[in-house]
Formats: sequence, C-alpha cells, structure tokens
Amino acid sequence: MCLNGENSIGAISENGDSAVFSNGNIIGSVKNVTALQASDGATVMNNGTILLSSENNTGVWLLNGGRLINNVWIDVTSGIGINVSEGAGIYQPYNGTVHVEGGIAGARVGENATLDVQGDQLFRSSIWTRGGRMRCLSQQPPF
Repeated sequence: MCLNGENSIGAISENGDSAVFSNGNIIGSVKNVTALQASDGATVMNNGTILLSSENNTGVWLLNGGRLINNVWIDVTSGIGINVSEGAGIYQPYNGTVHVEGGIAGARVGENATLDVQGDQLFRSSIWTRGGRMRCLSQQPPF
C-alpha cells in the first residue's frame, strides 16, 4: 500500500473485536501520514514492513484501548513510531522492531494515556531511535 496524500491513514480498526491484518508493505513519502490506527478495543496487526520517509509521520496510532501486534518492522524517518494520544494502548511485539530516525520518539504516551508493552519474552523485539530522539516520551503532568 502506498500513502500518497498528506494526512492519509493506511488502515483503521475500531470498535471492540474488529481487527486489521496488514500482511504487505505500507510505504509513505508525504507528510503527516499514519500507517495503521486502532481504537476503542480494536486491533491492528503488522505482518509487513512500514516505511514512512517524510516529515511528521506516525507508524501506528492507538486510542482508547487500541492494540498493536507487531511482527516485523516499523520505520519512521521523522515523527513517532507508536502514538498513544488518549486512553490506554497495548503494544505486543513478536520479533518486531520500531525504529525512528528523527522527529519525536519511538513511542509517545500523551497526557491521560497509558501504554502497556507486552513483550514476547524472547528479547528479539526493540524500540530504537537515532539522532537524540527519545525511545519513550511520556507527556504526563509531574507529580
């Protein structure tokens, strides 16, 4: 799948038991795109490679109980790998990698949001960044 228009989203899964399975590559070379989005208890599963090469992009956006199962590679040149902007998000990596070269963070957790990372227990998954970017950025208010 190619994301050609600014502000486009590759696939959205929402409302409870729904799921989107992405088995191919998702490529984006324009600004402000999101490859996958899950909300309200729904799931997105990445079985392909996500490559977003422009500015201010998001690999996966999770809202209000959205869940990401990542089996392969999410690469964002500038932006956020996993964004949880509100409510709870669940990230389940199974030999999956999130890489952010520049921009904001590998994983961003917004105010009043949480991210539950449920690893595969085999140490094959990672979130990594370069260029001084944060692996996980929490925007919670100070205690």
